[in-house]
Amino acid sequence: MKELTPTPEKGLQSRARRFYPGLLAFLLLAASCHLQDDPAQSRVRFAEKSAEAIHIGIVWPFSIGTDLFREGVSMALDEINLAGGILGRKLEARFGDDRSSSHEGLVVAQDFAKDPRLLYVIGHCDRHVTLTTSLIYQVNSILFITPGTTAFRSTRQGFNLVFNSYHTEQEIIGSLAHYCSRLNFQHIALAFQNTPYGSGLADVFEDLAGELGMDIVARLPYDRPDPRVIRRMVATLQELERVDLLFVAGLLPEIAQVVASMRRWGMALPIVGIDDLDDDLYIEVAGTAAEGTVLPSAFDLSSPRPEVSEFARRFEALYDKPPDTWAAQGYDAVNLLAFAIKQAGSAVPDKVAPVLSRTKGWLGVTGSHTFNHEREVVGKPLVLKQVRDGKFVFLEEVVPVENHETAGRE
Repeated sequence: MKELTPTPEKGLQSRARRFYPGLLAFLLLAASCHLQDDPAQSRVRFAEKSAEAIHIGIVWPFSIGTDLFREGVSMALDEINLAGGILGRKLEARFGDDRSSSHEGLVVAQDFAKDPRLLYVIGHCDRHVTLTTSLIYQVNSILFITPGTTAFRSTRQGFNLVFNSYHTEQEIIGSLAHYCSRLNFQHIALAFQNTPYGSGLADVFEDLAGELGMDIVARLPYDRPDPRVIRRMVATLQELERVDLLFVAGLLPEIAQVVASMRRWGMALPIVGIDDLDDDLYIEVAGTAAEGTVLPSAFDLSSPRPEVSEFARRFEALYDKPPDTWAAQGYDAVNLLAFAIKQAGSAVPDKVAPVLSRTKGWLGVTGSHTFNHEREVVGKPLVLKQVRDGKFVFLEEVVPVENHETAGRE
C-alpha cells in the first residue's frame, strides 16, 4: 500500500483536537466556584417553579457559518410556544456563539453554567468543542444534546446528562463503505486531513472496507492545500497499478481546495466523501471538481417521507428559503427535548434524562430517533447524495445498523 509521509507543516484545527485533562479540571472547578449553591439543587428549584419559563441555551458557530441551524431551532421554539408551551410553560432560548473554538465554547459553557435558570443546552457542531464543554454541562447538572457531533466519546464516560442526536461515526462511514462495495469499487485510495479527526475517519473507512473485501491501495495525508503535496498525491495515484475510487475526509474549505487541485493535476477518479462536504461551500469552492462526489447526509428535501415535505413547506413560508441539514437537526433537537420533558412530567434535567435515554422510535423530520445505552441516536436513516450540475441530488435513503465498536480514534 502506498503511503505519503506528510511534510512537517502546522496542522489545521479539527473536531478531534486533543485537550489537557489537568487544564479542564481547573476550568471545571473555576466554573463551579461561580455558583454560590450546589448547581443541581439550584436548577431543581428553578425547574420546579411552574410559572418560570424553561430556559434553554442554544450554541453554535453562528458568526462563521452559513447554515440554517438558528432558523430551525427558532421555528421549533415558536411552534411549541404558540401551542401553549410544555407543561404549561414557555420555552425561552438564550443564544451563544462558540466560533468553532474550544476557548470560545468554554466561555459560553461557563456563562451558561452561572445561570441557575438555564436547564438545557442544545448545540455545538465541532467535536473538539463538544468534548470540552460537555464536562461543564455535566458537572453543573445541565442536560446537553449535541445535534452535530460524530464519534462523541463523552456520552460513554458515564455522563448521564449528555446526549448525541446526530449519527455515529460508524454509521456515516459504514454507509459509504457499503455503497462502495455494492458498486464494486475494490481498490480504494484515502486522501485525508492529517489530524486526529481526518486520520481517524480514514482508519474507520479502512477497517470497514477491509471487512467488506475491499483493498486500500494508498493513504494520502495532507496538512493543508499545498500544491507540492497535492502534486505528490496525484503522482502517487498515477503510479498505482489499479485504483477505482478516492475517499476524502477533511474539513471545509480545505478539503474542497484539495479536491479542486487534484482534479487540475489530472486526477479523474470518482470521489466519495464524509458528511462535512454536505454544505454548499463544498460546491462553491471546488466548482466543477465537485461533480459526481457522493456523500452522506442526515437530511434531504427529496426524501419521500411526508414529514420532510411538510417541514420544508412551513420553513420556506417562514424564511423564504428551503431548510438545510442543520435546520432540520436543530428543529428535531428542540422537539425531541420538548417531548422528553412532557413525558417526564417535569422540567428537572435529572428526571428528563432517563426518559430521553429510553426513547425508542421518536419520529422527527430527520427520521426515527432511538437512543442506545451510550445515549447516542442509532438507526436513524441516512441519505446518500451526489453532486450533479452544481447541486446536491438525492441518491437513496439507507438505515444504518448500529455497531457499538465505534472507532473515534484520537
